[in-house]
Amino acid sequence: MRRKGQFTSEQIRKRNLENNPMKKLETRKKVSKTRKRLFKEGKIKNWTDGLTKETDIRLKDIGKKISKTFKEKFKNGFKGGFQKGNKYWDNPKVIKSRFQKGRISSNKGRIFSEDEKKIISRTTKEAMKRPEVKRKHLEAMRNPERRKKQSERMMGNLNPTKRIDIRKKLSKAKLGNKYNLGNKHTEESIKKIKEARAKQILQIKETSIEIKIKDFLKQLGIDFFTHQYMKEIEHSYQCDILIPSMNLVIECDGDYWHKYPIGLEKDHIRTKELIEKGFKVLRLWEYEIRVMKIEEFKGRII
Repeated sequence: MRRKGQFTSEQIRKRNLENNPMKKLETRKKVSKTRKRLFKEGKIKNWTDGLTKETDIRLKDIGKKISKTFKEKFKNGFKGGFQKGNKYWDNPKVIKSRFQKGRISSNKGRIFSEDEKKIISRTTKEAMKRPEVKRKHLEAMRNPERRKKQSERMMGNLNPTKRIDIRKKLSKAKLGNKYNLGNKHTEESIKKIKEARAKQILQIKETSIEIKIKDFLKQLGIDFFTHQYMKEIEHSYQCDILIPSMNLVIECDGDYWHKYPIGLEKDHIRTKELIEKGFKVLRLWEYEIRVMKIEEFKGRII
């Protein structure tokens, strides 16, 4: 029987959570600073210090087994002892973050030193080499909800690159980058870049005007290739459509991106070089393709 004035375990737990000083960012920073100072002075040590290599390995194995066991239990609806009946546990999605709710990250607003940045970078790279970590990362990045949130976060004032101070910093960093300033590629590196670009498909998604021209060619029964690398000319590139039987290159130029009606200088150079190499070139503007019928297209290519 509970004595008068005595609190239940649930009431004590709730009171401790509400009055927990570690929820305050200032307190956590002070504790962290103090611990670091004491470690440097040698006044406190890790509990694992002084253990033999065999003991250290054995403890790590035990820890992994315990972690695996509890993860499986939590997946199967295990709520633990003192958490039993807690509504917070009803949602399985928040099991991992149960102790972080309402807590501000101790790293928020922190400026990392160069050594710390190197350690974080090295640790992240090592972790990403592990297949299970890489798989989890890709799954998280492909999550539609996460992608939507990320997209919303990068819009408007939430996008850090839209802030004037950030843009100034990026601009200064770019100007002061010794790797970009006055850097010239060797003949060997230029050759490697060209070979890599030849294998790369620059457009992940084809434009609507390209799709329309492709449909016309399919209806007319004409074989063609898309994004063929034209290595025969000096200013090599990937053309939109190539018809080998006619030795014809078709370019579908967007009015905005290719600067209608003048056209881009590089487009004129490539057209000239292709003609000199014996190719026929048909450049179609976006406004033409939008209203074009198949009979008109047939008359243009034959």
